[in-house]
Amino acid sequence: MRIKKLDINFRTVDLSVITISQSFIFLFSIFIILTQSIFIIFNNFGNSSESLSLYKRLEFLPEILSFTVVSMFLWSYYSSGFLDTKVRKLYEINSKVIKWAYRYSIRAIGVVFLISSSVSMLVFLIGIPIVFSEQNLTQNNNWEFQILSASISAFIIGSLTLRYINSKIEKDNDINGQSVQKSYIYLIAIFFAFLLIGALIAILTIFIRDFISWSFGLSTLELIRWPLSFAINSIFILFFYRKSIISRFKSNNDEIKAQKIINVISYKNLEKYKKNISIDYKLKTWRNSENVLKFKSNKKGLEELNNSLNNLNNVYEFYIVEDSNGDILLYYYKK
Repeated sequence: MRIKKLDINFRTVDLSVITISQSFIFLFSIFIILTQSIFIIFNNFGNSSESLSLYKRLEFLPEILSFTVVSMFLWSYYSSGFLDTKVRKLYEINSKVIKWAYRYSIRAIGVVFLISSSVSMLVFLIGIPIVFSEQNLTQNNNWEFQILSASISAFIIGSLTLRYINSKIEKDNDINGQSVQKSYIYLIAIFFAFLLIGALIAILTIFIRDFISWSFGLSTLELIRWPLSFAINSIFILFFYRKSIISRFKSNNDEIKAQKIINVISYKNLEKYKKNISIDYKLKTWRNSENVLKFKSNKKGLEELNNSLNNLNNVYEFYIVEDSNGDILLYYYKK
């Protein structure tokens, strides 16, 4: 009732927390369902001697599905105030920031899923010597298959989430999105920097302990594979976002302009400056025009333009621009 009746700032915070948390619960419940399904497949191949009933294997499903359905319902209800969904709008939210806070939060969740996938896969690969060691050959290795299943599931969900939310961000970019992006970069930098430091401390602690006791072996590998995987992935993320992070922290003020997204049509000389342009701007498309035709902005010019378009093959894409003198410019390039 508070959300529907009052029009003050904390309503935006309420909706942000609710929609983001419900989105995470929904994605996480799908992750659990997918992980358990993949694990059942692996378990059938790896442990054919086990004869568990189908009910026993799927007893987790009703409870998880209830979380999925409820979170989807709550998300649909509350997100209708600021997102264009098929659900009827139950109220209007005037804040433009909430949409971008939601989108970048979902992007962060997608990144977390991908990092979790990479960490799990590295843990699985590093643990292969442990699985096939003599002391583990007779043990049940379901835990390793669970890690592999989680890695595959997290990769699928993270990839689909990022692909979807990135398309939304690119199609609807504005000043509010750029301001939220700065906070997103700060959080990414701080979170993964702390994660890297913590992982390195754990690795160093394990090495020092085993060095003192001089007991390096599979037990060391078993202990070190988790922090090592987190460290490698943290380094990768920090390296991937290095330009954005450096530009944020080197500036003396918070008013950092995000890179402009531009579309370029090059004709003759611009191609050799492509590298310089890509440093200062984010290139969405770069086209090399085969020719530029110029027409007068009158009836005769329009007829000439029409004839030129009819004479050109359909393998080209066309771009018509009016210059400062009022003349018509026709750019065309291969699809």
